[in-house]
Amino acid sequence: MPSARMRRRALVLAGGGTKAAYAAGVLEVLLPTLDPVRQRPFARVEATSSGIFNAAMMAAGQDAGEIADNWLRLRPLRALSPNWLQLPLLFWGRSLLTWNRFMRNVVKRPSGWGLTFPVRATDGRAYHFNAYNVSDQRLVSFDELDETRFKACIALPRWFPSEMIDHQRHVDAVFATDSNAAAVLDVDGLDEIWVIWTVDVSGTWHNGWVSNYFRILEQSAAASYRRERKHILAHDFIPAAHATEHDKVLFEIAGDVPAHYLFTFFGRTVRNAVKQGSDDATRYLEDHAKLWSRP
Repeated sequence: MPSARMRRRALVLAGGGTKAAYAAGVLEVLLPTLDPVRQRPFARVEATSSGIFNAAMMAAGQDAGEIADNWLRLRPLRALSPNWLQLPLLFWGRSLLTWNRFMRNVVKRPSGWGLTFPVRATDGRAYHFNAYNVSDQRLVSFDELDETRFKACIALPRWFPSEMIDHQRHVDAVFATDSNAAAVLDVDGLDEIWVIWTVDVSGTWHNGWVSNYFRILEQSAAASYRRERKHILAHDFIPAAHATEHDKVLFEIAGDVPAHYLFTFFGRTVRNAVKQGSDDATRYLEDHAKLWSRP
C-alpha cells in the first residue's frame, strides 16, 4: 500500500498582494507536514499574481522555513518607488509606481528574497507561472521565469508598468483569474488539490479611488475562483469539510488577512500575517488529518 506522501497533490498559490505573506506562513506548516522527507508531494504548483512570489522561491530551491523568514524580514517601505516622471500625466501615465526599489531591495537583495534570474524549478515539481497576454487577450503560463516574465506576472495594471514579451504586452492575470485553480485538473491521477486563498471575500465596500480599485479586484478574483471551483467539483473533488477518506479532496486554506494588498507600510503587519497563516494551517491540518494523512 503506498504511503501518504506518494499521493498525487497539486498546490494552488493564489494572489493577494502583500497578503501573500499569509501564504508563506501556511507553507511553513504545510510543506514539512505533507513532505517530511522531501518527497515532492505536489506534482504541480499553479501560481498567479502575488502567488508568484512564494512559487518562485519554492522553484529556486528555498524551503518553507526560508520562505517564511524572507517575509518576516520584509521592510515594506523599501519596496515602493513612485514613478515621478509619470505622475504629472495622471490618467494618461504609464504607471504610478516603478519596479526599481521592489526588484532591488526585496526580490534580488540577499537580505530580501534572494532571487536570481532565470528561476527554474530545482525541486522536481512542475510550475505554472500565470500572466495575461493583453495583445492576444488570453491567459498564458510560463514554466520558468526570467526577470521580464517575473514582472509580467505581477504587473498590476495602473500601479506597475506592463511588460513586453516577444513584442506582446503582458500584465498580472488577476482580472482574468487570481488562481487558475482548475488548470491542475490536467495532472494525471490527481488525488488532492490544495488552494491557499488570501483575497478578501467578506463583501464589504469602502469608498475612495484606491479602495474601489481593490474592491473591483476582489470581485474579479472571487468570481473567477467560484467558476474554477465549480469545475473542480464537477470532476469529482469534494471539499474537505464534506469529504470522506475515499474521496478526491479539495483542501482550501483561507484567511481574512488584515494587510493591504499594496500599501502595507509596517513590517509588523507582514509578520503578523505570516504567523496568522502558520496558525491557521496548523488548525486546518489538525481538523482534516484523517483526509490528508490517509494511505
